[in-house]
Amino acid sequence: MPFSTHEFMAVVLEDQKDGKVLIEQRNRFGIGDVLEVLSPSENFNKKIKVESLKDCSGVDVLDAKTVQQKLVLKTDLNLKAGDILRKEI
Repeated sequence: MPFSTHEFMAVVLEDQKDGKVLIEQRNRFGIGDVLEVLSPSENFNKKIKVESLKDCSGVDVLDAKTVQQKLVLKTDLNLKAGDILRKEI
């Protein structure tokens, strides 16, 4: 029986701009977690440590637990709309 090594955490909604990217949460993650990028770009398999996460009102989020919540993630990676963020389980 096949088993999963990663869990789908979020999808990127807009291209990265000014060190931030808009994402839509799919599974629970939070500050300190390391997310891996799935992308057709040079960012494939690169990792992001979640250090800053805010909701669309600019309020800090420590634990992304609301499914499909739109969040702003701080990252220097040039992520593009459609990129997927996953976490090793």
